[in-house]
Amino acid sequence: MKTLNKGFMGIIVLIIIAILLLSYLNFDLKKIFSSEAVKNNFAFAWEMITYAWDNFLSKPWSFIWENAFKPVFNMMWNGFLAGLEGIKNSPK
Repeated sequence: MKTLNKGFMGIIVLIIIAILLLSYLNFDLKKIFSSEAVKNNFAFAWEMITYAWDNFLSKPWSFIWENAFKPVFNMMWNGFLAGLEGIKNSPK
């Protein structure tokens, strides 16, 4: 768990350093992200992502989820619930 926290904090520190660097180089992030060209580019990228998901990725992912991940997740969840029941029913 501590490794996960270090990774998350590292990402936060990296984002802060990137923003500071861009500020030092006189980049105005608000101006950049509010420009029409950037909005259009993000809209285009989102359209491409949704097209790829709808036409190519959703069916294989659904198959993998239903046949691999979901059974393992359900088995782990049921084991967790059984463990909680065991703790609940244990003598005090």
